[in-house]
Amino acid sequence: MKKTLIENDFLKIGIHSKGAELCSIKSSSDQTEYLWQADPTFWGRHSCILFPYIGKVFGDEYRIDKHSFEGKQHGFIRDLVF
Repeated sequence: MKKTLIENDFLKIGIHSKGAELCSIKSSSDQTEYLWQADPTFWGRHSCILFPYIGKVFGDEYRIDKHSFEGKQHGFIRDLVF
Protein backbone atom coordinates (compact mmCIF):
# COMPACT_ATOMS: atom_id res chain seq x y z
CA MET A 1 0.00 0.00 0.00
CA LYS A 2 1.51 3.29 -1.11
CA LYS A 3 1.72 6.11 1.44
CA THR A 4 1.74 9.73 0.28
CA LEU A 5 3.19 12.44 2.49
CA ILE A 6 2.03 16.02 2.52
CA GLU A 7 3.81 18.45 4.81
CA ASN A 8 4.25 22.07 5.71
CA ASP A 9 6.06 23.90 8.52
CA PHE A 10 3.60 22.58 11.14
CA LEU A 11 2.35 19.11 10.15
CA LYS A 12 3.26 15.97 8.20
CA ILE A 13 0.23 14.08 6.88
CA GLY A 14 0.33 10.47 5.63
CA ILE A 15 -2.34 9.07 3.30
CA HIS A 16 -2.62 5.43 2.14
CA SER A 17 -3.54 4.88 -1.50
CA LYS A 18 -6.10 2.21 -0.50
CA GLY A 19 -9.24 4.07 0.51
CA ALA A 20 -7.43 7.43 0.53
CA GLU A 21 -7.22 6.76 4.26
CA LEU A 22 -5.52 9.31 6.48
CA CYS A 23 -2.88 7.25 8.33
CA SER A 24 -0.64 9.77 10.08
CA ILE A 25 -0.79 13.30 11.45
CA LYS A 26 2.56 14.33 12.96
CA SER A 27 3.89 17.54 14.34
CA SER A 28 6.81 18.80 12.22
CA SER A 29 8.53 20.25 15.26
CA ASP A 30 8.67 17.24 17.62
CA GLN A 31 7.29 14.30 15.55
CA THR A 32 4.33 13.75 17.93
CA GLU A 33 1.83 11.40 16.27
CA TYR A 34 -1.79 12.53 16.68
CA LEU A 35 -3.64 9.74 14.82
CA TRP A 36 -4.45 6.19 15.92
CA GLN A 37 -1.78 3.87 14.47
CA ALA A 38 -4.04 0.92 13.51
CA ASP A 39 -2.93 -1.70 16.01
CA PRO A 40 -4.56 -4.85 14.52
CA THR A 41 -5.00 -6.28 18.03
CA PHE A 42 -7.81 -3.76 18.50
CA TRP A 43 -8.73 -2.25 15.10
CA GLY A 44 -6.53 -2.35 12.00
CA ARG A 45 -7.68 0.83 10.32
CA HIS A 46 -6.84 4.48 10.88
CA SER A 47 -9.58 6.81 9.72
CA CYS A 48 -11.73 5.27 6.99
CA ILE A 49 -13.64 7.30 4.44
CA LEU A 50 -17.17 5.86 4.58
CA PHE A 51 -18.95 6.67 1.32
CA PRO A 52 -21.64 6.77 0.02
CA TYR A 53 -23.17 5.66 3.33
CA ILE A 54 -22.29 4.63 6.87
CA GLY A 55 -23.56 1.30 8.17
CA LYS A 56 -25.23 -1.62 6.42
CA VAL A 57 -27.89 -1.65 3.74
CA PHE A 58 -30.78 -4.11 3.73
CA GLY A 59 -29.87 -7.29 1.84
CA ASP A 60 -26.44 -5.82 0.94
CA GLU A 61 -28.09 -3.90 -1.91
CA TYR A 62 -29.04 -0.28 -2.56
CA ARG A 63 -30.92 1.36 -5.44
CA ILE A 64 -30.50 4.59 -7.35
CA ASP A 65 -32.91 5.52 -10.15
CA LYS A 66 -34.24 1.96 -10.52
CA HIS A 67 -30.71 0.50 -10.71
CA SER A 68 -29.56 -1.96 -8.01
CA PHE A 69 -26.00 -2.05 -6.66
CA GLU A 70 -24.18 -4.34 -4.25
CA GLY A 71 -23.82 -2.58 -0.93
CA LYS A 72 -21.03 -3.69 1.38
CA GLN A 73 -20.95 -2.29 4.90
CA HIS A 74 -19.89 1.38 4.97
CA GLY A 75 -19.89 1.81 1.18
CA PHE A 76 -17.09 1.15 -1.26
CA ILE A 77 -14.57 4.02 -1.10
CA ARG A 78 -12.58 2.61 1.82
CA ASP A 79 -11.56 -0.41 -0.31
CA LEU A 80 -10.64 1.34 -3.59
CA VAL A 81 -7.06 2.22 -4.55
CA PHE A 82 -6.54 5.88 -5.47
